[in-house]
Amino acid sequence: MKLAKILVPLAAIVTLTLTWSTPASAATINVSPSTVAVGGQVTVSGDVLANGQPGCEVPGDVTLISPALQGLGQFAGVGAITAPADSSGNFSVTATLPGTTGPGTYEITGRCGGGNLGVSATLTVVAPASPAQQDVCAEFQFQEDAQAALDADPGLAQRQPLIDEDHDGIACEDLPSRAPQDVCADFNSQEDAQAVLDADPGLAQRQPLFDVDMDGIEAGDLETMTTRAREALLRAGTKRVDS
Repeated sequence: MKLAKILVPLAAIVTLTLTWSTPASAATINVSPSTVAVGGQVTVSGDVLANGQPGCEVPGDVTLISPALQGLGQFAGVGAITAPADSSGNFSVTATLPGTTGPGTYEITGRCGGGNLGVSATLTVVAPASPAQQDVCAEFQFQEDAQAALDADPGLAQRQPLIDEDHDGIACEDLPSRAPQDVCADFNSQEDAQAVLDADPGLAQRQPLFDVDMDGIEAGDLETMTTRAREALLRAGTKRVDS
């Protein structure tokens, strides 16, 4: 009976203790966005309240400390910035990260009134996204124009990889070609055209109508006319022999 009388009051004390012992609210630090590219902008905000009361004199300044802030200010040899806290104990400040802050995960802590806030926020810095490659081919209407630009500046393919994606020396292969020029019209005889083709074999690739059947003989009406003329001469010679 005596043991029961002792246990009952003890149970009441434990119950009261569990009922009234609630965690004390603490100051807060938030960072937005929590992930940012190198050189990006972040906003650090929060409050200096503990159990609803400011933990330091307000209005006042909050010192936010992190290696991510190196170059913007300093506290004890670590990067830091200052955020003004209003009379309610709330603070907010926006800062642009230095370009020297490399990718990584950084902790941001705070101090106010000579003491630590006792809380922190985590900031993740990532490498900047690669710039979108310029579609240089969109600047040309025809493949021949792009090819001329590439031929005049071979280094263009390194600065603008999309002009020759497969590195075969042919620019902007998806662009339409101009209607092939009938260069054969520039010559009076097949022999004249053939001499030009023999001197510049690549002409047949640049001007397909020059040698349509790719047999090394200048094409078009000149070739046909010359062939017919040769055949006529052969026939005439044969007749003279027969006669």
